[in-house]
Amino acid sequence: SASMQARDLHPSRFDVARAEAAGLVRRLGEGAEVMVIEAGVQPTVTAALSRDRDRALSAIRSAAARDLPTRLPEAVRTARALVGSDPRAEIHVFTDGAFASGRGAETGDPRVRWIGLGRRSQNVGITNLSVRRTYAGSFDYQAFVSLVNYTPESQTFTFSLELDGKVLADRTVTMEPSVRRSVVLPFSHGGGGAVAARLQINDDLAADNVAWAVLPPPRKIAVTLVSPGNLFLEKVLKTDPQVALEVKTPDQYPGGMGEADVVVLDSTSSAKVGPGRFVFVNTVPPDVPMEVLGRLEHPQIMDWDRAHPVMRHVEFAKVAIEDAMRLRPLAAGRPLVEAVGGPLIYALEEQDRKAIIVGFDLF
Repeated sequence: SASMQARDLHPSRFDVARAEAAGLVRRLGEGAEVMVIEAGVQPTVTAALSRDRDRALSAIRSAAARDLPTRLPEAVRTARALVGSDPRAEIHVFTDGAFASGRGAETGDPRVRWIGLGRRSQNVGITNLSVRRTYAGSFDYQAFVSLVNYTPESQTFTFSLELDGKVLADRTVTMEPSVRRSVVLPFSHGGGGAVAARLQINDDLAADNVAWAVLPPPRKIAVTLVSPGNLFLEKVLKTDPQVALEVKTPDQYPGGMGEADVVVLDSTSSAKVGPGRFVFVNTVPPDVPMEVLGRLEHPQIMDWDRAHPVMRHVEFAKVAIEDAMRLRPLAAGRPLVEAVGGPLIYALEEQDRKAIIVGFDLF
């Protein structure tokens, strides 16, 4: 595991384990058989059971510590299965104990000899790095970093966040002994790249002083606007740099999604829109399970769903609507804006179709 790279033993725990294992092989009696199993994500027999010591020593020399989890109990079970019930067999396990111990038969098998490595826990590390969009702006992100001080003393160090080698932020951090801390760093970026969090500290384990996250390049959302003519709505959609907008007149739209990710129908309809992702503005197509019961004059907004993603940063306290459709949902969904008389905006959630229905004209 990665912890075997710790330098509390010189030059590292893994190097000491490798030297001790090689010494054990050299001390074997004449005619003794030896096998080498490397414990990692998947236990691997790197030298099959035989009397060939040179082959075993070569496998030990070739072994390397990796920045990956380990499945040591599975490796011990593999060794026990391969030696069978031979009471003369000895299974020597070199470990620093950084694995989830179970209560299997291997823990009580007297043939298993545990050789412990490591003398201290002088380490500060990054245990998690994740990056997510904030939706406050088109290219705004937040990096969430989890830090742990495993040492028995307070530690002060420099922490930095980088994007493709360029430092976005750095700060000095002081952590009390044996504590965890989360750091949130906002940043803006218009493309993809590799985000790195780094600790500038001299501790026993360098592997967890850096963590990486991939920021995928932004993909434009293909939006088709079907409208008899709404320059205001068209302009709003064009101002979003993540939208690739195609505008169609009602007679150019046969229904369906075409090549679009989202289709917006503004004050027009089609005989059938079919499955897909839609925004219906002041219209309800015939194949959509929403009944129009007439019109509402000057509807009074009662409440709105502040938790739905569509409603983030939207305020309806001072919105006045002159005229709206009176809607009655006939399928599953949730009202996003409610008025006396029914929903004004409704999120329709069918198995093969998702739609936001806006029951009034936006402009």
